[in-house]
Amino acid sequence: MKKETIKEIKEKSLEQLYKDVNETYKKLREVRFKVANREMKNTNEKRDLRKKIARIWTIVREKEVERIKNTN
Repeated sequence: MKKETIKEIKEKSLEQLYKDVNETYKKLREVRFKVANREMKNTNEKRDLRKKIARIWTIVREKEVERIKNTN
């Protein structure tokens, strides 16, 4: 799994970020089940997905704050 950089995430639109976070939550759910059923040995992927979700939400929040500042 290729890690996206912060710069790549910032270039996306809000709609695309919401789609990405939704897809990442689905992947995280699948990984959790695989780890619980011992089908997966790489448990670090779970941590990486949680960090990716946190990064995306941080960028979403920054973009929303910037949009609010620009409307005032």
